[in-house]
Amino acid sequence: MKFIAPVYLQEFKCDGSLCGSYCCKQWKIIVDENTKEKYAKLPVKEREKIFSFIGEKEEEFYPLKLNKDGSCPFLRSDFLCDLQKNFGEDYLSNICYSYPRVTTKIKEVIFQSLTLSCPLAAELVLFSGEMFFVESENIPARMGWSVDLGKRVPIGSENAEDILSAGLYILKDNHFTITERLQMLFVFYVKVDEITSNESKLNELLNSVESGHFQKNFLNENTIINENILFKKDEFLNLIRKLFDIIYNANITDEKFESLTKIYNDNYYEFEEFILNNSQIFTNYLMNEFFMRLYPYAFKESFATNIKIFILSWYALSFSLFMLYVENGLTKERLIFGVRRFVEKTDHGKGVMKNILTLAMRIC
Repeated sequence: MKFIAPVYLQEFKCDGSLCGSYCCKQWKIIVDENTKEKYAKLPVKEREKIFSFIGEKEEEFYPLKLNKDGSCPFLRSDFLCDLQKNFGEDYLSNICYSYPRVTTKIKEVIFQSLTLSCPLAAELVLFSGEMFFVESENIPARMGWSVDLGKRVPIGSENAEDILSAGLYILKDNHFTITERLQMLFVFYVKVDEITSNESKLNELLNSVESGHFQKNFLNENTIINENILFKKDEFLNLIRKLFDIIYNANITDEKFESLTKIYNDNYYEFEEFILNNSQIFTNYLMNEFFMRLYPYAFKESFATNIKIFILSWYALSFSLFMLYVENGLTKERLIFGVRRFVEKTDHGKGVMKNILTLAMRIC
């Protein structure tokens, strides 16, 4: 078994006093069966108090009954967890123990990263400089909540890890603009779809990414790029309109759309310059999102469809940040806020990612 994680994970420390225990409010909090069994073995007084806050079973989990203000019933005034304070970390449910860590398994490899809905995680990931990954055979004793992608996504290739790594390699290359890297990414995975059963050709393609040959020559594949509306500038705002309806329930009217179009056209180049000048921040976001969801394998559909979802999600985030930029500039704090708000919607909004998938499937 192998464990792969970004270097930044070693620096992360959960501290509710710094963020006001952000994750303990307004979100659905669940208890898994194993943790519930631990509570059942506690002394009667403590057990009855805990069980009074646990709701009826929903599928495989038990939701906690939140306070009237939406906070967890075990959240203390000092922003610490009463369960952890009294009984230790082992008595946290899997989801509470894990967050904001995201753990995914493919075959004999475990991947772990941080989701950026957490304020501390967002600041660490976006502003920690160039992103690197480390491999280890030291598997954490407890990982809490985790997903085995091999159980829901058919992953037949023995090159699964290399196919993922190639995407990260492309995204990391700051010699190209983010738009160019996304185009490269799409072209690469279209080609992987075409040759995935041909190990010799697949290895040749993977090697061309590592050597940089693929990146230098990707514009020769302009047919793949030009034929997809993902990369047609005159389609961008139409895609944003659909995405904002999906993610924010925006219901943008024709009048509002016309106004947004003018705002976008008037400020587009200035915002592009901002992204270029802060390229490492946005590179870190893209790499973290790609790695966290293991995007070539995030959905059962083709590699190319997975990348369409990845690109559409980036379009939605970048336009959200664009609107904040136009409104009052993007300080470090406002940028973190914009990223967190977006990730909350995609991670916790019911059916959001599935609806983005549906949109991606309609795009030629």
